[in-house]
Amino acid sequence: MGHCFWDMETWFYPPLAATQPSIAAAITAYRQRMVAEARRLASSTGYVGARFPWQSAVTGAECSPRAGNDSLYWTKEVHITPDIVLSHRLLYRLTNNDTWLEENAWPLLSGACQFLASFVTKDQESGNFTVLHVLPTTEAGFRDHPAYTTAAIALSMQFCVESALRLNQTIPTNWSQIADRPYLPLNSTLFSGGPVHQVYEPYDGGHLAQAGVALLQYPLQFPMDEQLAKRDLTYYGTKYVAVQCCRHSTSVVCFEMHDCHTLY
Repeated sequence: MGHCFWDMETWFYPPLAATQPSIAAAITAYRQRMVAEARRLASSTGYVGARFPWQSAVTGAECSPRAGNDSLYWTKEVHITPDIVLSHRLLYRLTNNDTWLEENAWPLLSGACQFLASFVTKDQESGNFTVLHVLPTTEAGFRDHPAYTTAAIALSMQFCVESALRLNQTIPTNWSQIADRPYLPLNSTLFSGGPVHQVYEPYDGGHLAQAGVALLQYPLQFPMDEQLAKRDLTYYGTKYVAVQCCRHSTSVVCFEMHDCHTLY
């Protein structure tokens, strides 16, 4: 179809940034050209800032196919916006180009983080920030508190805060709070070996079509205790169906990542 979505930033981008920096720069430049359309999408869905579409092409408008009778189904996979922010973070960390950060990246970063700040919800019991009724990376229907999306938002907000400080930009105070307080609950009943991250809620231990919690470790490299990281991989490594891993690109990572003897 000629569409691009999270695969481009999350899976293709890291090796391209390391080995083909001109192609990586072209990918970020494409997203930067689409900021105005992303702002229109945020506004049309009741939010502020820049909300990037799940599937994008020449115009930058949402071009996801309908899922049955629900034209909004794929648009609820909102982790595409932090995925784009994190690709910018990677390119900046490889280049340390402050001119690019200010002139090219900042309009996108600030718009994306405005959207994310308007989209998250504060969990009343913990005081941490989460998202509700979204499509997680597992694409198993709408869920609350998806681990990958929540962690990706926190890391994106963190990079926006760091960039604002570097560029002497004024930002809302709640950006730092969102960065510092992601809602990533642990579940002590799923795994006999100890607590693991909850992939989303509700989740009862059934099979998963694609990776979720494993992605906290790669590509996000989200900081966590080493023993917790091992438990996450050990437990969720039993939850993927081989035939589905052959059909879904993100799940191909599952079996490689869940080989704890290789990773640790």
